[in-house]
Amino acid sequence: MACTVLIMRRSLFPAMFVLLALLTQSCTKPPPRVDQTSALTERRPAELLVKQVISGPIFGTQLKNPSGLAADDQGTLYVCDAGNNRLLKFGSDLTPVRESGSFGSEPGMFGQPRFVTVDNRLNLWVTDPGGRRVVRLDANLKYVDEVSLRDEQDALKYGAPTGVAASIYGVLWVADREKSRVATFDNVGRFDRFVGDFGYSGGQLLHPEKIITGPDDEYVVCDAGNRRIVFYDSYGNFMRTLEDPRFEFPVAVADDRAGNLWILDQKLGILSLYDQHRRFVLERGPQLNGNSTALRAPTDIAIMPDGRMVIADSGNNRLIVCEIVFAAP
Repeated sequence: MACTVLIMRRSLFPAMFVLLALLTQSCTKPPPRVDQTSALTERRPAELLVKQVISGPIFGTQLKNPSGLAADDQGTLYVCDAGNNRLLKFGSDLTPVRESGSFGSEPGMFGQPRFVTVDNRLNLWVTDPGGRRVVRLDANLKYVDEVSLRDEQDALKYGAPTGVAASIYGVLWVADREKSRVATFDNVGRFDRFVGDFGYSGGQLLHPEKIITGPDDEYVVCDAGNRRIVFYDSYGNFMRTLEDPRFEFPVAVADDRAGNLWILDQKLGILSLYDQHRRFVLERGPQLNGNSTALRAPTDIAIMPDGRMVIADSGNNRLIVCEIVFAAP
């Protein structure tokens, strides 16, 4: 009897070993990988639908010639109200929260502010062509300091600033429409170099407008005078261009966080979409679904964290809020 039991126990060892190995393998095997990026980029925008129009008096003053737009990660929207020489702050529900500015060159004043961007510390950088400077404000629109585009030793060194972009390291890229180039400044506001000096060949620029930072630390510049978009690396080296016969004066560009680029043409009042491979997808405008008034000389676009698009329809003194409608999968 004892021998029988011993044989049975020995015969169980291999089976138990195999069962244990199978259980271990099933527990340690990673779940199937879900590529969130692919899932996101497979959603292809198919339409822009106007959901809201913001115009009329804001804090008692009529919105006039809104130009630059910027949205932070919390959904706060900042607007350059160029016609009133002020900056406006809207909450995530797009109700006005605060205003700042008046005409002048003193701290807290502007001479037709043009573009605005938000850096990683939630500072605002506003280009002020009238004052030939880039002004830094905090998130409550209070003046912090500025980078001057005036040089006492060389009065012709800089022209009028337009677009501005800030890197995560505090480096500023400032588009100079008059000099047809970009001036870069280090994180303490000292001039570093020029990028894209006047011309067309390669990365040379003509009347640059908005600048944004793209993926992989690249800079995307609206080379409006040359009817194209130019890409540079973080050192200012020319990388490539996006050119299309559809372009007349591409004044603004926005990244929809899925790698797609929306490009706004000021002369045509048209928005064009290009996928992450920079292939044309669609165009809309100057009249958009949901509103009977066509876009007129629009100057900027911003995409909110929830996916809404805001358009500065400068010629009509209003902001257009659109839902981006996606095609069915």
